[in-house]
Amino acid sequence: MTRNNHKSEPAPLPIAAYIEDHLPRLPDLSLFRDDEKQHILNVLLRDEDLRNKHLTRF
Repeated sequence: MTRNNHKSEPAPLPIAAYIEDHLPRLPDLSLFRDDEKQHILNVLLRDEDLRNKHLTRF
């Protein structure tokens, strides 16, 4: 097995304009009903919880 002998360098910081151009266009949440907003929030919270549980294994 070989080792990675390359010197570790910090990753370059992203440029704000690049970030803005490559963010997904999110819908206006004011157009959703309250129950739809709550469902979206529940899914995001569930996903965050699963991600945190997964990361604690490492």
